[in-house]
Amino acid sequence: MATLRWQGCFSQRAGGSVSGERWAWTFDRPRLLSRDVEVYNPDGERVAVLQVGWWGDGTLAMADGRVFYWRLQGFLQAHALFVDAAERPVVEFWDSSRWFENRTQVGTPAASLSERDRALLILLGRYLMVLKQRDTAVVVATTVCV
Repeated sequence: MATLRWQGCFSQRAGGSVSGERWAWTFDRPRLLSRDVEVYNPDGERVAVLQVGWWGDGTLAMADGRVFYWRLQGFLQAHALFVDAAERPVVEFWDSSRWFENRTQVGTPAASLSERDRALLILLGRYLMVLKQRDTAVVVATTVCV
């Protein structure tokens, strides 16, 4: 089981863990209006940075030099995935949210990932899907209120 906990209602910071506390990370958008995400281990060391582009796709640079790419798919971007350097899907996400229910289905087609990397990418992807939904809600609310 995986858990993702937000540090506050309007916070950009969340803690995620898998298998109890076997693996744990903190995800944060550290700068105001930044779309980039930093990933920290429990010791406070930055282990990865996701640089997100204008359209939502991004590049995840791991501290050990490996790179994964975040890709949004489809008109409504309800399907997203991480791919490796060879553009092979490693973890996929499908937004299956309803009105007052935030849900994401996850698929892991690649057996080449370590269990720890798979856990990190699943938590980070879920974090990104929630942020995307929050960002969309802010845009809709701003548009309706103007």
